Amino acid sequence: MLLFRPQVGLIEQNPLAVPYLQYLLREGHIIVRFDSGLPTRANSSRNQIAVFVVDLGTLLVSLSTCLQQMRDLFPASKILLIGHKPSHHRMLLLRRQGIQGFVSYAEVRKTIVRAIRAVLDGKLWFQSETLEQFGAGAKKTSRLRWESITRRERRIIGLLEQRLSNKQTAAALDISENTIKFHLSNIYRKLGVHDRESAVVAYISSGLGGRINAAIDHTDPLSLPAHTRRPESA
Repeated sequence: MLLFRPQVGLIEQNPLAVPYLQYLLREGHIIVRFDSGLPTRANSSRNQIAVFVVDLGTLLVSLSTCLQQMRDLFPASKILLIGHKPSHHRMLLLRRQGIQGFVSYAEVRKTIVRAIRAVLDGKLWFQSETLEQFGAGAKKTSRLRWESITRRERRIIGLLEQRLSNKQTAAALDISENTIKFHLSNIYRKLGVHDRESAVVAYISSGLGGRINAAIDHTDPLSLPAHTRRPESA
């Protein structure tokens, strides 16, 4: 009986991390077809990538740009991220961007192969502890915050989620732009945020739904085990 060997693409721009990840995947009977930079039309015509593993810590572009390029060239591919353990809001953003899984750097050696196979089976792979903390924290904070948000302010946040400008939002509600700015100031204060995207994150956290395409902040690169590092020059 032949063992299924999925083909994986690595978006990994740390030259020391590439062979380490290749080794882990080969041990798990996974074929690496792409191992650096961003995918191009040249390699998309040759390879069928089942899963892309993206190292958040070494991306040279925003995550949203990276995702757009991968989805344009490999629309059927799944996406698994590696990086430092995300905050509650970052986890929410990752899930809303259609990411199928996340593996922290500390768990790469133990779980990367299992995570890839789970994603291929149509499952999500996120650390249960992180998801539980996120769910509990979001539920508590959203209840307290949303009790103070007026109906008009909720409507404005819903329009922000659709990426409408202040002018477009004002036209939709038949009020002035200055009034919109006044409401935004109140919204930011009540939600404890400082910009439109953060307000939308709070909106999604409330359980009222929505879409978001915000970029994810870069994280620090993968810390390799000592035996995989190159010796420093004297």
